[in-house]
Amino acid sequence: MNRTKEFVIILILIAFITYLPSLFGNFVWDDEDVLYENSYVKDLRIDTFFTKNALAGRGKTSNYYRPIQLLFHSLIYQGFGLQSWAFHLTSILMHIITGIIVFIFLCYILQDEVVPLLTALFFLIHPIQTEAVSYIAGINDPLYVSFMMLALLVFFIHKNIKQAMFCILFFCLALLSKELAVVAIGIIFIHEVLFHRSFATKKYVLFAIIAGIGTLYIIARLTVLQFSDISLYWRESVYGTSLFVRLATFFRIFFITLGLFIFPRELHLERDFTTPILTNILNPWTLFFVLLNAGIIIGVIKFMSTDIQRRNTALFLWFSFLISLLPFSGVILLNGIFYEHYLYQALIWFFAFVLYCVKPLLKHKISILIITIVVILFVIRSYIRQYEWIDNIRLYKHTLTFAPKSIRVLNNLGFELANVGALDEAIGIYGKAIKIDDTKPQIYHNLANIFVTKKQYEKAESYFLKAIQIDPNFYYSYYALLNMYMQTNNNKKAIALLEKEMLPRYPNDDALRQIYNKLGDK
Repeated sequence: MNRTKEFVIILILIAFITYLPSLFGNFVWDDEDVLYENSYVKDLRIDTFFTKNALAGRGKTSNYYRPIQLLFHSLIYQGFGLQSWAFHLTSILMHIITGIIVFIFLCYILQDEVVPLLTALFFLIHPIQTEAVSYIAGINDPLYVSFMMLALLVFFIHKNIKQAMFCILFFCLALLSKELAVVAIGIIFIHEVLFHRSFATKKYVLFAIIAGIGTLYIIARLTVLQFSDISLYWRESVYGTSLFVRLATFFRIFFITLGLFIFPRELHLERDFTTPILTNILNPWTLFFVLLNAGIIIGVIKFMSTDIQRRNTALFLWFSFLISLLPFSGVILLNGIFYEHYLYQALIWFFAFVLYCVKPLLKHKISILIITIVVILFVIRSYIRQYEWIDNIRLYKHTLTFAPKSIRVLNNLGFELANVGALDEAIGIYGKAIKIDDTKPQIYHNLANIFVTKKQYEKAESYFLKAIQIDPNFYYSYYALLNMYMQTNNNKKAIALLEKEMLPRYPNDDALRQIYNKLGDK
């Protein structure tokens, strides 16, 4: 057994041990929309995966387009049903596979095994990865990175048309997993430029095909595959209306990223609530960003000037890190400012760069001791973070300590509390949400459901009607209100609701028509 196989086995064992707690997690956060309440996923509607937004099977519109993720989830559902452990196991295995591909890719790029081993190890166990691994809906990050890394590897080593076709296939699968895979174009370009390699004709052609596919795909995502106008989400935010504000904010986020990589202490959801929005691009963080990158580039060129290969390799790793962050710079508006899973790929290049630069020091016993301590601390921190993820209520309460004004966290917490019978506590949570923002119909709808459970039907009715008043198209409350009227034998109100609101709005709902006819016969 050679060392490569031994290293792969080590990576598999450590990664699986690290993420073992995630197997005991539940469905959480957006898992409802993309999985267990998504009819298209349950019914294996493959055609809709590629033609509609990711939440269409939930009756919602979003700008997410994740056909490969939905296909994965649907196949698991067909085999295991709604067994959360099966989905968590798939996420863990996909993360491990990605780590192995990272190791193999870096072995080729660096012509070494030590730095790739340590990079892959840090990639696999770093606590910041929990948002992409412990969260079932986060599997799109391991999916796109694994396919993207395979595409890069095959591009660099391909020698015939068959291998080139595999490169194109992997790149397309990466794009369909997540559009962030488009950064592969920049990574290939900077690699070839730095190593002064003249493209052979076959490489010119393959690169042109990949660049063309990536460009056309991004254009499609911004046009025919843009299922909602993301600018409408940001229309009342200074962040969404100014590119300079987004760039200034990105320069600040860059240093938050470095801090999380080195010292991942405060990990949490809803970072948009804690990320400072900088309105002036002429600020110290912009200067720090320029100085740091200039210092790193100049330092690498100066101190590695005698070894051109080593110098260019270090520059390639650092530039790839910057390219991996480019989609989050604000040049194109995304659904959020900053999430920890945004850094899933970037972490590879950062640690590869750092470890490659300090490679001569890695042979010393003190370095081995430091790395061992870091690994142990990362695993412990990852366990703590997973402890939060595997319990929905615990996760939401933890998140509220950082983002106490997040309506969706308050809504989710109230929902989970109601599910375990803590109705009064849930009512209190929904009350806090209404004080922050009284324009969200789902808050009133969930409150109404609680009062239905408590058999306080007048209060329930008032909250259902309030939800409908806020959003006349919020069909959940129409159907829930109709069910309540029927359960309480209030046929007169049920018929009135059907005649005035529901049948005109949903004329093709045969079930409603049958209910109306049945009630009319009584």
